[in-house]
Amino acid sequence: MSNCRTPRPPPTPDTAQAAPRVKHHLNVTYSSTQPMNRAADDTGKLCATPAVVTQEFIRTHACKTVKATVSVLKIVNGVPHLEGTAQFTIEHEIDLNLRRTKWSEKIAVSKARLTGRANGIRTVFRPTAPSATAKATGALAKPFTLGSAAPSGGIDYAMRVAKMKKRTTATRYSFAMTKPGYLPGTMTYRSERYRCDDTLWNESQTRRTKAAGCVFPQRATTDDGNLPSGMAFLPHIASNIRKVQSASLHIGRPGSSHPLTRAGEATKKKNRDAVCGGKKPGRGDVTWVVLPTVPGQEYNPTSPSCDEYPFASTHQGGTAYAPPNRAITWVPRWENTRQGQILNSFYAKYRVLVGDPYYINMG
Repeated sequence: MSNCRTPRPPPTPDTAQAAPRVKHHLNVTYSSTQPMNRAADDTGKLCATPAVVTQEFIRTHACKTVKATVSVLKIVNGVPHLEGTAQFTIEHEIDLNLRRTKWSEKIAVSKARLTGRANGIRTVFRPTAPSATAKATGALAKPFTLGSAAPSGGIDYAMRVAKMKKRTTATRYSFAMTKPGYLPGTMTYRSERYRCDDTLWNESQTRRTKAAGCVFPQRATTDDGNLPSGMAFLPHIASNIRKVQSASLHIGRPGSSHPLTRAGEATKKKNRDAVCGGKKPGRGDVTWVVLPTVPGQEYNPTSPSCDEYPFASTHQGGTAYAPPNRAITWVPRWENTRQGQILNSFYAKYRVLVGDPYYINMG
């Protein structure tokens, strides 16, 4: 009886290899800058330099330029091979509104420079903004294909803010790219932070002193821009501010690296008590005529009043700095009252809330 065995398959030659693992993928890279505006000879469509740069412009205007590249990749056994590229630029120009919680943004996408197999890349733009509505407009409200087209449009925004409240957020821009046979690619980035508030009411909170509005809180504004602040015309106060602004740190002087930062009421009282609390004028501190008090008058406008710089209503006030980067002086009470009015009006006009930076232009 013979032994019957099932024949074995012939051995695989050493030269045989497994089929390569191949994937196709869209990879998106980008870089961004945030210029205030562009030079006159720039080829961009948005953010041209205005004829007059106002303080409102500084507080409400922002630009961003994004340079993007979509790489069309064939990945063989984990090794990428470039099959083509699409390069384009996205420009953003946001204009907030000091007196409304609705605003708009302009966006311009350039023509894409295509190489190799970069044709047919379909792009969908989706903006989102926590605490606000953000609706794409124009040609960006629908899908577009990278190439010879230069779609432009923008975003319409609206934010609801409760009485005596504020909201700070940023826009998330998302561009999703697809191409048949390729894994999709995505590019996501954000705008600068912006804030809307409805905090400008009278002390009893029964009447708005200014409508709700929005700003870029990190943008330092100046009282009074290219013109001197009203404080420059208060003789005793002006002399004290100029003296400190001329010291080594130049605190609060336009162009310096040490802006003033608005503080809350608790900090204001603490600062005031630290440098002026319980003090009385010394010999030679009063250089004006103090008139007799009129019966029934709430206060004497010529009586001595302690004034400090940096202001008590800032985080730089009190004893945050040593002399000569801080100083007190004695001024007629009417000057201190007028200074408070100027400062509060400035705070309200440009929505300078607690934590916001600013400068004082003393001319």
